[in-house]
Amino acid sequence: MSKPLKVGLVGTGGISNRHMAAYQEHPDRLQLTAVCDVVESLAQDYAKKTGVDAIYLDYEQMLKEADIDAVDICTGHNLHAPQTIAAAEAGKHVIVEKAMSNTLQDCRNMIAATDKAGVTLMIAQHLRHSPEAIAAKRIIDAGNLGDIHAARTHVIMTGPQKSWMNDAKAGGGVLQTNSVHHIDLLRFFIGDVKRVTGVCKSAQPQMTNGAEDLAAATLEFENGAIGDLF
Repeated sequence: MSKPLKVGLVGTGGISNRHMAAYQEHPDRLQLTAVCDVVESLAQDYAKKTGVDAIYLDYEQMLKEADIDAVDICTGHNLHAPQTIAAAEAGKHVIVEKAMSNTLQDCRNMIAATDKAGVTLMIAQHLRHSPEAIAAKRIIDAGNLGDIHAARTHVIMTGPQKSWMNDAKAGGGVLQTNSVHHIDLLRFFIGDVKRVTGVCKSAQPQMTNGAEDLAAATLEFENGAIGDLF
């Protein structure tokens, strides 16, 4: 049996608790060996819960000093690209929370950096790995539903009034915070998208810097199917 992958986690906010469960449930495959957060108390609390001794307040320092094979990036969307690229340059594999990044160019740069370094890059689009999604995919691929001509998904965003998720500069807004999961599921079930038309709107006062809380889009897939997102 191969040795567990040693991982350093950066960003100990809310979503990191979901990742914590994976480390605790699969110690034969994953070993959390370092924790990093700019807020020392949060890093210490997370390390205590996970039994980790190596605590860092500086991400670059963790990459240089920690005994890790990979990094688990649970920070805000606007930090994903620089942190992924830095990890790749340090020779570390990367799993990064969705959304991948704020811009298409950032995403391309992340792919280029990990390809150049020969390390794995994975986006934490977890819904496609759920038993329900896998079962649905098998039914679709077996042709039991016939040809898929249309699909629809609706998303309701909930969360705190004050949060980076409401700030477009940090990567907030319903599309990147919630809808990205449903878009990924549609791609998993149907295939790649070749054209998108849509509109976004900010209706609530807590949405800042242009972050949207309303979005509607029509997706045209490569196979001709149509998707509806709201």
